[in-house]
Amino acid sequence: MSLDTQLAQIENAQLVRRLPDAELAYLFKHALTQETAYESLLLKTRREIHHQVAEAYENLYSDRLDEFASLLAHHFAQAGNDEKLVEYAIRAGDRAHRLSAIPEAEAHYADALEALSRLPDNDENRRRRIDTIIKRAAVSFASANPERNLASLREAEPLVESLLRANATSPIDRLRRAQVQYWIGRMHFYRMRRREALATVRQVLPIAQELQDEELGALASGLMGRNFVWQGELVQAQSMLEQSLAPFEQRGNWTEWTVSVALLSIALAARGDYRAGVAQAEHALARAQELNHQSGASILYPLMALVHLMGGDFEKMLEASRADVQSGLALGNMLPTYSAFATQAWAESRLGEHDAARRSLARAEAISQANGGHYLIDDWLAAIKAEMALNAGQIAEALSLAQAAVNFARRVDGNFAEALARRTWAEALVALHPPQWDEAEQHLAKSLRLFEEGNAVLEAARTHVAWGKVLLERGDVESARGHFEQATAQFQASGLARELNETRRALAELGALVRE
Repeated sequence: MSLDTQLAQIENAQLVRRLPDAELAYLFKHALTQETAYESLLLKTRREIHHQVAEAYENLYSDRLDEFASLLAHHFAQAGNDEKLVEYAIRAGDRAHRLSAIPEAEAHYADALEALSRLPDNDENRRRRIDTIIKRAAVSFASANPERNLASLREAEPLVESLLRANATSPIDRLRRAQVQYWIGRMHFYRMRRREALATVRQVLPIAQELQDEELGALASGLMGRNFVWQGELVQAQSMLEQSLAPFEQRGNWTEWTVSVALLSIALAARGDYRAGVAQAEHALARAQELNHQSGASILYPLMALVHLMGGDFEKMLEASRADVQSGLALGNMLPTYSAFATQAWAESRLGEHDAARRSLARAEAISQANGGHYLIDDWLAAIKAEMALNAGQIAEALSLAQAAVNFARRVDGNFAEALARRTWAEALVALHPPQWDEAEQHLAKSLRLFEEGNAVLEAARTHVAWGKVLLERGDVESARGHFEQATAQFQASGLARELNETRRALAELGALVRE
């Protein structure tokens, strides 16, 4: 019986239908029929058919293999051809990464790694395994638990060392080792092991420079800059982030470029140049929108929120945070979504929306716990939590949370978070009955010193305001005046009209008190 006759019979039996405008193309009418037909084939026959289909695609679309890589990986997997599965799963992962299809890219790289585990343990497969582990870390850092990636990267270390034992001077294998070290450092960064992150990435930078790999050098500089931002070391942060921008832009690495620009914006704003910080962040957002880089925009919004925090514009801070919550959840990017919920809670609290702030904070904490806790900026989150309690009038809770936040920040080199928490601690002490004036001033002095050491001049100015209010309540008008004058000078230099007007009013009231 001819093929045409067989097809006509099963079409008449309503099992398949011919597709219009297609040559000899049929579709099963029901998935169960397709599944039953497939399962009726012997395993050997199924594998042979999958192999024939895959080879047909390779021959027909030899100039478009990346486009069909995912389908080819599927058919070669079903055919039991692990060698070809690895080839096309990696190509499919690379294509998905280019298209910002992150979950798909991660799944393809995972398939490649599983197939590689079944192939001979030779140097070529070790190199492919190392490279694929690095690629999976590069696509999943924003969505996967850092500990999972860290464990995988630890598996790559002995593999690359075995290659270097055979040829210690091999540039390409030395570069592989540096890439593995970089990603290990990055996972430490996400887990808030800031000392380990810096120590690891500092080993990478000279190797990248020696081997003239500008992109790896930019990644190392950018990671060091990020670390310094969250620590509150803003001069060093700005220097390292600026070094990373040109190589990222030249190579079209827009995700890393976006992060570096956004964090540079925070550093600029915190150091007093709020207008420049906003301009940088808006430039990055315009570029992400121009490129239709959705994950880049998702990364930007919570960081833009922190730029507006530095400028004291809580309405814009809240707007940026809420914009990212929607896009981050849609894309499955948990890292920026976590940051967005944290900044949203902060803005809502400062605007008096205390119930909403508690809900947003709970969602940020849930993401942190899902990723093993001690996640990225949990020291800032602890300081936010203490301030939220103070803003809501929960003084005893604010005291307890501020003390816990200070202890946590000190353990993770979080000078900025510690300075925030000490200011909250001082304000809570003053709200007690009776106020604990001396202890409050001790915390304000430490807050001011930490902000000034990190060059966070705007937050230092706000600590001056808080200290001035304490001194005014204590009746020390002249000392209060000194703090208000320093804050006024900074707010004027930074162009922050609202806070400038507030400190000028405070100075005017002080003048009236003296005249009385």
